[in-house]
Amino acid sequence: MLQVEVINHVAADLPVELLERAVRQLMEQRRILRAEISIAIVDDPTIHGLNQQYLNHDYPTDVLTFPLESPEENGQLVGDVIVSWDTALANAEELGLQPEGELLLYVIHGTLHLLGLDDTSEELAAEMRAAEQSCLESLGFPYRYPDDDSGPSQG
Repeated sequence: MLQVEVINHVAADLPVELLERAVRQLMEQRRILRAEISIAIVDDPTIHGLNQQYLNHDYPTDVLTFPLESPEENGQLVGDVIVSWDTALANAEELGLQPEGELLLYVIHGTLHLLGLDDTSEELAAEMRAAEQSCLESLGFPYRYPDDDSGPSQG
């Protein structure tokens, strides 16, 4: 069974069903039949604190991913994805995009990390961007990375 829970920690009306649908779609595409995924939407001070506590990075970021169990361990994928609504708002405004689409990108990016995709090299990053774009477009949010070709900064 695929369990996806979105926890909204910010004072904003967010597209919870869309975020859940994206995670479920990615799981199904990769044939993950058993998963417990938690998506937390937080503000910049919260994600900054988590980034500092767990990764020793003293700045806010867009998305953090915490894989807790892999299917190889017990047949089930368990993990947390934490995304910053503040960062999504700021980046969407700067890029002229819908904030919901930017937030959706962060959720997709973090979920792809849970699924084992990586973006530590140009080749791997290109693979991840293609998977992100495919998912975004299937959900009605076409996305084009800025000219500097950067995607979400942290996974």
